[in-house]
Amino acid sequence: MLQKPRYHRFFTIKAVSNLEVDAAFPIGLLMLFKIRVLLGSVCMVNEVMSRQRAYDLQTKEIGYSEFWDIEMETMSRDKLLRLKEDKLQKIIEQAYQTPFYQRKFKEAGVSPSDIRTIEDLKKLPITTKDDIRKSQAEHPPYGDYLTVPLKQISGLYSSSGSTGQPTTSLLTFRDQEVVTERSARSYWAFGIRPEDVVQNIINPQLFLGYWFVHWGATRIGCSVISMGIGSSDRQLQVMQRYGVTCAFMTPSYAFHLAEFASKKGIHVRKDLNLQYIVLSGEPGGSDPVIRSRIEETWGVKVFDCPGMMEAMGWGYTCKEQKGVHMQEDHFIWEVLDPETKEPVQPGERGVLVLTTLETDAQPLIRWWTDDYVLYSEDYCPCGRTSHVFPGGILSRSDDMLKISGVRVWPSGIESALKEVNGFGGEFRIVKDSSSIRKETGALFKLKLQVECRSETDAVDFIKNVKDKIKAKFNITPEVELVAVNSLDRFEFKAKRIITK
Repeated sequence: MLQKPRYHRFFTIKAVSNLEVDAAFPIGLLMLFKIRVLLGSVCMVNEVMSRQRAYDLQTKEIGYSEFWDIEMETMSRDKLLRLKEDKLQKIIEQAYQTPFYQRKFKEAGVSPSDIRTIEDLKKLPITTKDDIRKSQAEHPPYGDYLTVPLKQISGLYSSSGSTGQPTTSLLTFRDQEVVTERSARSYWAFGIRPEDVVQNIINPQLFLGYWFVHWGATRIGCSVISMGIGSSDRQLQVMQRYGVTCAFMTPSYAFHLAEFASKKGIHVRKDLNLQYIVLSGEPGGSDPVIRSRIEETWGVKVFDCPGMMEAMGWGYTCKEQKGVHMQEDHFIWEVLDPETKEPVQPGERGVLVLTTLETDAQPLIRWWTDDYVLYSEDYCPCGRTSHVFPGGILSRSDDMLKISGVRVWPSGIESALKEVNGFGGEFRIVKDSSSIRKETGALFKLKLQVECRSETDAVDFIKNVKDKIKAKFNITPEVELVAVNSLDRFEFKAKRIITK
């Protein structure tokens, strides 16, 4: 195997005449691109980073490594721990420059010198979305936790505001580079390669997730079609015309687009060139039931890439599909009980808490993500040493409903309904006067509106729905059947709780 200097680019030229030339050029870490040249006969030049491509001299074939950054992705746990704690001290000192974190430290009665290890982080309070909203409201527009002058900012992004007042995130040029590398590492683990044609069906506007896809796929060297959301007809036309091999979208839109294609007479398994669908923006991308249904419908491999604006691309699935890998060299993670704020035990679910290690503009210390994950001590057989969360993001804590003491999540209900024959594709959780106790305002009954296909026996369908929900949550729902397509579909984040 011919080894190239790390971070150096090289050209591999392969002509029809079997003439092959391999030359290394240390031209730095710049944006990837593809060029075509004529060298005696038709040939292709792919410019890629040396860590992405291995050249097998014996077989005269060009192959790809399974790892984007093999050093970081396979680093020993002991070495990784030392690396993270070195980064932690730097990010603590950086964050302490801001009034926001000075208050946090003062409230906890600690100084930066008290935080030396990951275990020491417990001395500091949690940082929540409400903390950020309050900071930006009292110190508009960016809050009082920005650690760099505005002249160093390369971009401004906003949350959707789906759970309250939208918040603003700023990136320095280095932040953008870090996010781009993190994105490329994730996509490489899926199997995306420079020859892929990627269709970006993520909401653009000010949302960082859209650019996360664009930057990462471009860094790999893919041809990227940045569509954004909207016009399902146009999305399918583009997929067909340009031979799209990979599409990024939400789980709910993957189901909706397949339904739409069927009505248009398009057989997504036969008429398209798709090989991968990457899910983001909603829980469910790592749920085995939801993933298998999408794979079966589209005839593709499905991968999960969870994230949030404040910690974009914290995790990704690999080809083994054992769960979501944490980007360990970029984040310190905790999984805490939502009520006690204490660490959960293996096999228990809790809220993911993140501390950023590679963020310049707006570092976050003990960020309460509101995302539930399952804590496990198992590792993935893929060779990566990063921690894995089976099932990825299980649900959002702000989506959770407590019904007679039982925690219920829309994503869990969706997973159960996908296993019921005759399910029409959509449902709603209904909160009304008949399901809420007047004295306390607490829910005591789970009411569902569920789409049922017309050819399905209604009595059997309701029984099967109740059985599946009972098995998953130990609660029996009240079920109202509605016609297929009577409930709205979603191009972006699905909202399945309605109040009457």
